[in-house]
Amino acid sequence: MSVTTGRRSPRGRRAGFSLFEVVVAAALLLLTISVVTAAVVNASAAGSRLGRTMALDRALAREVQRLRALPYCAPAYPALDEEQYAAGGQAGDAVVAVFPHAVTARNAESAWFVTAQTAGDAPAGSFVTIREVDGVTVTTVARFVGCGAVEPLGADAVVGWAAWCAAPPPAGAVDVHLRATREGIARECRVRLASLPAGRVPGGAEGGGT
Repeated sequence: MSVTTGRRSPRGRRAGFSLFEVVVAAALLLLTISVVTAAVVNASAAGSRLGRTMALDRALAREVQRLRALPYCAPAYPALDEEQYAAGGQAGDAVVAVFPHAVTARNAESAWFVTAQTAGDAPAGSFVTIREVDGVTVTTVARFVGCGAVEPLGADAVVGWAAWCAAPPPAGAVDVHLRATREGIARECRVRLASLPAGRVPGGAEGGGT
């Protein structure tokens, strides 16, 4: 009598997945999901950062446009009285907008004259203004620059001047450094506001920002 013994065919042995194959497939799937998720998150973060950066650039552009639209200084001084300034009167010229005074007694939390540079402060002889523009904090640091001078005027050359005194501005140009910040992102730009060659103010000229 013959006895027939059955043998598994090769196809029979490969009919299912081994535990090792399942583990490898699951690991590959998890890795793929992680990579795709990271790519999506990074793309979203980059888009959000780009949007915030564009908002900062728009705020800076608005400030520069506002300053350039103003005459450099008033036809005559005093440009405003001290009570007007204390009440937050609107600047009628670029000088009042960025450098209204060099009197430390009139310094405020969001607008002050710097007599001596300290750690983290603006250079001595500058005027600092902090404004909110469409939810963006814009810090303006302004310094008077003499005609043909390379370096801005120091504190000693401007101290005591104010837009409510009879004297014209100490110089015919102002260098303005603007810095916009929001949510840890910062953008900066610089602009020079200068008087026209001919003007009506003794010792200085009126004119639009250049």
